[in-house]
Amino acid sequence: MARNSQKELQESLWWRLLEFIKSLIFHRRKPGTADSVLFRLPECLVREIFELLSPVDQVCFFISCKLLFNLFNSTYKEFTFPRHLHIKIPHLCLNWPDIPRNMLLIRLENTRWVFCSACLKLHPRKEFDRLSLREPSLKRRCMVWAGIVDLCPCLSLTFRDREQLVQLLKNLLELRLLNLLQAAGECLLHECWVANDAYQTHIQMILYFSESDSENLIIKARYTIHITPPRYTPSNPDTEIFACPHIELLSFIELDREYDYCWTCESQIERHPESRPNTVFIDVIRPLGSSSWPADKKWFQQCRMITYLNYQIFWHRTQKFWIKLPKIKY
Repeated sequence: MARNSQKELQESLWWRLLEFIKSLIFHRRKPGTADSVLFRLPECLVREIFELLSPVDQVCFFISCKLLFNLFNSTYKEFTFPRHLHIKIPHLCLNWPDIPRNMLLIRLENTRWVFCSACLKLHPRKEFDRLSLREPSLKRRCMVWAGIVDLCPCLSLTFRDREQLVQLLKNLLELRLLNLLQAAGECLLHECWVANDAYQTHIQMILYFSESDSENLIIKARYTIHITPPRYTPSNPDTEIFACPHIELLSFIELDREYDYCWTCESQIERHPESRPNTVFIDVIRPLGSSSWPADKKWFQQCRMITYLNYQIFWHRTQKFWIKLPKIKY
């Protein structure tokens, strides 16, 4: 009896699949109707088809309508925005054509939305100039100095994200002028923890306007690093902490430096005098450029490198942990 029912089910699925193919060939949609022949298939068959698709095609498939979105919606880690915590796989932050997130966003380009290789996001087409729109997707930039700044392992900002923070800061200043806010309340705060087998790091940072020039943004961070004895020497991407795109903090500690200045992005790194052998306090000051639109050179100097050549220069200690990628000719 069970065999007969299974056979009937298989025959039924086969019959429905044939009907589906026939409908693709002969079916003519009536004017004003939006019915799709896909919805005539049983759910189990649609799921089988879905499993045969590539991840990029799967996402394009289930975002095509609300019904499919509710049926197949799931989280794909390879398509999330590449924050600094993903640095254990550094090439996720690159603008390479075979990275799944880039492939998906380029696939989703249309007459309204266009991919920006600097922000690794889609922007409205009107935000690009004509020359930029003529560029290939992986070379197109929404503005000359656009890019992504990694403030900490869990917080990464595009220039548009930074603009939202600027508006919040300006609102705080307005409240202060109206005597609705105390003098100490004119900055934005962020706090987080990063931990692994080698160390625990407590990060506290504030974003504020420069006292000398109220138009310039400054980010000041205090890194409290508890190193697990014996002292750990960084050797792979999973354990590195970058104060800026060019200086790594654990290497700074191992070299017993008291102060360092990044000549590339003008960041300042200073070890606090109260530091102990296995608990180190480090203060970092990073200029984020002018608060006005568009992005300027100082903002760009703080941005992560999205080209493979720059990663080879600044990630030379961790090359053996990289996933080998083919050479791409642009």
